[in-house]
Amino acid sequence: MKFVIKAAACLLALSVVFVILMVAIQTLDSGKVQERLRKDVRYGGLIAGNWYPGPYGQVMDMFTECVALSAGAVPAEGQSALTRALEHRYIVGLDGEKADPCGALVSNLRDGTSVETPPYVRYWHGYDVYLRPMLWAGIPLARVHYINLILLTILSVGLIHASTRLLPMPIVAGLLGTLFLTTDLFTVPFVTVHAVGLMVCPASAWAAAVHLKSRPDDIGGLRWIALLSGAVFAFVDFLVNPPLTPALMMFLIIAATRWNRPEVSARSLLLSSASVTLTWFFSYATTWIGKWVISAIFLGPQKVIDEVLSNILRRTVGDPQGEIAKQISVHIGSATFANIQALGWPLFVLSLAIAAALLVFTLVRGRFTKDRVGDYLIVASPALIPIVWMELLRNHSIVHAWFVYRSLGLSLGIVVGASMFVLLAARRAAWSAPATRPDSILVPSRRLPTKAPQGSAFSPSRRTI
Repeated sequence: MKFVIKAAACLLALSVVFVILMVAIQTLDSGKVQERLRKDVRYGGLIAGNWYPGPYGQVMDMFTECVALSAGAVPAEGQSALTRALEHRYIVGLDGEKADPCGALVSNLRDGTSVETPPYVRYWHGYDVYLRPMLWAGIPLARVHYINLILLTILSVGLIHASTRLLPMPIVAGLLGTLFLTTDLFTVPFVTVHAVGLMVCPASAWAAAVHLKSRPDDIGGLRWIALLSGAVFAFVDFLVNPPLTPALMMFLIIAATRWNRPEVSARSLLLSSASVTLTWFFSYATTWIGKWVISAIFLGPQKVIDEVLSNILRRTVGDPQGEIAKQISVHIGSATFANIQALGWPLFVLSLAIAAALLVFTLVRGRFTKDRVGDYLIVASPALIPIVWMELLRNHSIVHAWFVYRSLGLSLGIVVGASMFVLLAARRAAWSAPATRPDSILVPSRRLPTKAPQGSAFSPSRRTI
């Protein structure tokens, strides 16, 4: 109960901070933002296409990017900074058509074409705190993308380093390698709206890994990391890939504890890791609801409630419209199926085949015991989080499968990582078997310690017989 009270107070304070930040960036001159974007249009850094292929055929989501860019170019029109922050108007065509934000933005910047600026009150739009000051300062979009790349690289390297201090490299490679190879993460830096949200994922997992290494018994600290992560993610994200962060954190908690402290019971481990995951989702949902409450107070409840409720119904149980509706028969499992298609069946099958091959190898070596089955089910359990999320937000997952599928890539990475975990755990158990050479006075032992030492998890020891 104490944690709940402190968490509520923390989230309330963060909501105040978020409002202050959103109001602060509204004081920046939109004319400077427009001028910077005009230069990008003039030199080809911003084009009128909503979609174009990435280096290896992945779709670059300029649709969402242009919505974010256009918000910074909307004139103040005499409104207060608070109203502009909460409404977050953006540029669309004069007829109100929302299907071409890039075309409307470029046309407006190039020749002053008349536009509509509808409100977008249901999101926090915290990515603007990152993006708009750079545009206001005159930084070209191409340079913004390089900054995204540098930050994401630093955070990813930090996550890998911290993870390999907790788990053997093959497990980390199986997890993150599968995620990277089955998704378009290398194109994310070129879509700032996606990049800002995804920066929170490796940063949160990195913090969790460092905490697990230094204070493995402190589940309360992990909950606070999850609480802050969920709130910040809700602030900066555009509903891109929310399940990535809690699923990755839960995998690290379970796998690291199971590897380094196998004496912890499965029930205790699942309950503690689930509490961290639920804390993340609680923080994420509460922060988002806070946006609606604040907007309703200052903009009027009817205006906000109507938009929020209609979009909740549409993005959860609403059937897709247009061409997508003709291609997909909507039922339970449709969202997962649509995202498998977006990921690609060959990569999906290949990832599962690799995981199965690792398990078969363990079985052939006679090491796939009942305990190993339990290890696998426990360590692989976080893979269900993205699946459940996709099915709960069925409409959103189908309509936006071009980026939602990244969460499915993490599920595959967790499955592969769990298979590698079982293989290495079985190998370690075999090394721990008693020596069978009584004639030796001192023999090298192939036994690994149950709890990994400060250095490598595979450091051998010697024992006297």
